[in-house]
Amino acid sequence: MFVAHTRDGQRIEASAADYDTYYRCPECGANVLVKEGPVVRRHFAHLARPPKCDLAGETQLHLTMKQDMRNFFGQAQTQVEVPLVPGHRADVVVPPQRLVVECQVSPIDSREWERRTLDYNRHHFAVLWVWSLARLGLSGTDEEINARVNGEVRIPLEVLRCHQSTYGRIYTLNRYGVFFAVHLYPVIRKDLEGYGYSRTLKTTRTLAVKHIDPVAAPSLILPLANGMRLARMETEHCWWPPN
Repeated sequence: MFVAHTRDGQRIEASAADYDTYYRCPECGANVLVKEGPVVRRHFAHLARPPKCDLAGETQLHLTMKQDMRNFFGQAQTQVEVPLVPGHRADVVVPPQRLVVECQVSPIDSREWERRTLDYNRHHFAVLWVWSLARLGLSGTDEEINARVNGEVRIPLEVLRCHQSTYGRIYTLNRYGVFFAVHLYPVIRKDLEGYGYSRTLKTTRTLAVKHIDPVAAPSLILPLANGMRLARMETEHCWWPPN
């Protein structure tokens, strides 16, 4: 986690914290310390893993994705690990645009995905879900990932639901922190009798990769009636809906 509390209950980020000072976990109240290493981002870690705490045991990949998305939108206008709704902390928040960014590495029940999205929507925040490459059935170098274009991927149900609600694309980050939109489309198969072709149903989890596009660093975010547009130029944009 990137955020802890001081002894007097003030919020503090790991980048501003001292190494030799004990801080408190915002969720369970246990002692945490700043940790950092050659391949480990500066963060807070529990001295001993508590029996139950959602903030304990966070993976380096999740930390990295949060920091990458914060860099993407700009450190100055973003906050991390913000308790916007009861029972959950938003990974990254862009307050001027009322935008929540959720970085998802582990499996999440599709009903929980929908509940969390709607919770933020009820608080008038749009939600941008950013999935790890593994959740999209993709891995390897950029060349290996691009070689999957037109190939099939089998995605989890929650990713399928997200894909259906975000204009036929899913957002992810590569190993270098580059933000990508992955466009998927139904697999078209020839029927067994050879009489023609059929598209897989919308409820299928097997889709084909249409193309993979890097998303430009934004210069503005425009709220629209049916969603939000993240734009660098009028011809270079991506979308996500407020649901």
